[in-house]
Amino acid sequence: MANSIAERFLFSGYSLEAAKLPFTGPAAVLYLLGLHPALAQKTVSLIYLLLLTDLIFNEFELEKLLDQFRVSYITGTAGIGMFLSVLALRETAMMFFVLKLVNATKATHYITFLLFIYLLRPHLAVALLIGQVVAVLWKLFSTRKNVGHLGLLTFIPATAVLGSLVFNFQATGFQIGKIFNGRLLDLNQSIRIASNFIGLQFLTVPEDTVNFSLARLLSLRIPLSETLAIPIIFTVVSLVFAHRIQSRHLAILGSFVIYCAISTKTDFNSFRQNVPLMPIFGLAVLKLMREYREPSDEIDYPRNIPSSLNVQRSGHPKRQIDSVAAY
Repeated sequence: MANSIAERFLFSGYSLEAAKLPFTGPAAVLYLLGLHPALAQKTVSLIYLLLLTDLIFNEFELEKLLDQFRVSYITGTAGIGMFLSVLALRETAMMFFVLKLVNATKATHYITFLLFIYLLRPHLAVALLIGQVVAVLWKLFSTRKNVGHLGLLTFIPATAVLGSLVFNFQATGFQIGKIFNGRLLDLNQSIRIASNFIGLQFLTVPEDTVNFSLARLLSLRIPLSETLAIPIIFTVVSLVFAHRIQSRHLAILGSFVIYCAISTKTDFNSFRQNVPLMPIFGLAVLKLMREYREPSDEIDYPRNIPSSLNVQRSGHPKRQIDSVAAY
């Protein structure tokens, strides 16, 4: 009986794909317990979202509902998170595992979460791993503890080229001799990457592949404004505070650029691509702003900010954030 139920799940419209086991596996268990396949996957997506929200809120002491909403918004667990869970999408699982990966302090934990992310979206795992390696190399060979504006303006196009090389390496059947074939970073590619940065991927795709007008597509972003706001805020804050960020923040930015460079060359370049990285974007922004402004009397900011989001303290008197309302 159990086998027949499993087979029905495997070959129904809610296929249990091997590459999605961290998400479809728990859904299959719920299905075997009697839940409808759609409800099972929605339940799993919502559970991942709740676990993610709890993980983020554990970094703060937020007594006011408005402050909780602001932190939820800047980390992508508010509107967009709820929307994706209702659609039974696996992005909430990726958001959770990406944050766990960034927070990992043991090699075994890091490898485990990286494997889960790889099963859910392979090129995201590759981008996160290479971004971390690039950050480590920067730390080893750089004479400065922080990046600086000039270093960041060099780092972004360099990692974009690296992302293109990674894509070519896979597309050519892992033949190293062919990875330099074609243009690695021309004007069109740069524009596509920039559009991914701000969640407007549809601006650079062929018109015949888009069913809605530009005005309608932009209006649909209003209820899900996090898809625009979070990447833009992260990018702007990274550029403005380039003199403060260190290798850990650099790993997040590098992973983002590499990920965008790979995604723009695939057929799956939608606004969902950036969603898994939004929680770490938001926490990185909060950390940088916390270092810049005075702490609030109303909100006790993170007692234990993840080490992966560490930034360089300025030699000037410390100023920390005085309210989440700044966002």
